[in-house]
Amino acid sequence: MAASLILPSHFFTTYKISKLCLHHMLSANPPKGVNCLFPVRALASRTFASVGSVENHVSAPTNTHRSGGSKTSDNDFERELQELFDEVKTLVMNGSKDDAVDLLRTNYEAVKERMDAGVRGIEEAATIDIIALGYMAIGDFKFVESLLEMLNEIVSSLKDDEPLLDSVLVHMGSMYSTLGKFEKSMLVYRRAIDNMENIYGKHSVFLITPILGMAKVLSSIGRTTKAVDCYHRAIALLESSRGAESEDLAIPLFGLGSLLLKQGKPTEAEAPFLRILNIYAKLYGEDDGRVGMAMSSLAHVKCAMGKANEAIDLYKNALKVIKDSNYMASDDSIVEKMRIDLAELLHAVGRGEEGRELLEECLLITEKHKGKEDPAQ
Repeated sequence: MAASLILPSHFFTTYKISKLCLHHMLSANPPKGVNCLFPVRALASRTFASVGSVENHVSAPTNTHRSGGSKTSDNDFERELQELFDEVKTLVMNGSKDDAVDLLRTNYEAVKERMDAGVRGIEEAATIDIIALGYMAIGDFKFVESLLEMLNEIVSSLKDDEPLLDSVLVHMGSMYSTLGKFEKSMLVYRRAIDNMENIYGKHSVFLITPILGMAKVLSSIGRTTKAVDCYHRAIALLESSRGAESEDLAIPLFGLGSLLLKQGKPTEAEAPFLRILNIYAKLYGEDDGRVGMAMSSLAHVKCAMGKANEAIDLYKNALKVIKDSNYMASDDSIVEKMRIDLAELLHAVGRGEEGRELLEECLLITEKHKGKEDPAQ
């Protein structure tokens, strides 16, 4: 029988397990921070890329199931895991950090008691996984490291055909990566990939999430050639399953383009970013805010290529589209950075008057929304 989680009595609304935050596509330089806050997948479900708006999300197909114990008890346990994660996430978003900590601590003590009694199966692993993700949301990375050590001890003794195991491994890979434990991250990602390949074959879309996770880790440790190969594999898997114009492609295309740009290969990076722009323009129209964001990323590439005038035009168009579509607030830090980048570029090409006017606009917007005494000015 599935282990019972300790949940608040008022929080038993059913949530569809459908999205996870994997990457942030805010600019050519995505912000650093936690990027692995996502729930355990449905029992035997696999994640694959699906771009949302500014943030990229990954949705999980629900028609694939692994063999396991009682389907009813498995589903009940899965639902409880999802409810626990959703409750913690809601508490954190509402600023009730202490309540979130209390809920996580209570569940930790319960699962620790079972483990001390010698019970160390997939249910304990999945519960600790959710607790660790909760502490990631809170920002207690030190305790997350301890939880990952416990989790690693459990999963190392589990068979590869355990339900939920690959989901737990993918989460572990993401958390290890966020903590800078790249070697450990690669090990669990590799096990997840091997496991899925054995079950679903090497051309399954279920492989996309761990492959993208592996690509990010490889990029972080400087193994760029292998990282590029991972991105190309993810792109090929998505193209074969979703088509060449699917917006799901934006995640691996963005990762590939950013990596090539970081390597000092802006000419090669241009194609992925241009493709993202074209995909969004076709799906949503040229006046959509996502198109403006893609223009900004492409402008960054054009600047690195030495094509300053093209970059300037792209930045201007990006800012106009984002403003006209109300996609982001005028004082949003991302939009502010676009204006500053454009102003600096205008100064660099001898168009200082335009650059000064843009910086004055930035100052006026800051004063309007934050006041004249804002220390950031």
